Amino acid sequence: MKQLLLCGTLALSLLAGCKHEVPDSELFNTGAALPENLPVQPWQWKVITSGIDPTQQTMSTLFGNDIAIASARTGAHTEYPAGSVLALVTWTQQEDRHWFGARIPKAYKSMEVVKLTASPDGKTVSSYERFEGSGTTPVAIADDDRRESILLQRASVMP
Repeated sequence: MKQLLLCGTLALSLLAGCKHEVPDSELFNTGAALPENLPVQPWQWKVITSGIDPTQQTMSTLFGNDIAIASARTGAHTEYPAGSVLALVTWTQQEDRHWFGARIPKAYKSMEVVKLTASPDGKTVSSYERFEGSGTTPVAIADDDRRESILLQRASVMP
């Protein structure tokens, strides 16, 4: 009986001694937050795909509005229809303190937005804007290669 009482007391003291309060600053990655005043808030959209660039030590996520998601998730997807809006958000990377070998976003770097609209003659026309840092004014870049590379990204296959 004494051994059972001793084991129970020991187990209870171990459980009480293992309690560790984790501060909110360690639970939420506030450094990776997007500036609130960006013209597009992709957190309200769904993810199309994501990727990493080990040489630049960045990670990106391509978000899409409902029209873009519906198109991207079809098996016959070849191009996005008019009304689609895509936002490619890029962050710098950092090691995850809580998961050995993992990398997580460190700080917001840029957001590239591609909007597709219908022209009067019925063709789909795309526009491209790039936002960097906390700026809400597009960076003056007319980069057709970047726009095309965003439009060519295929949806990730998710279970």
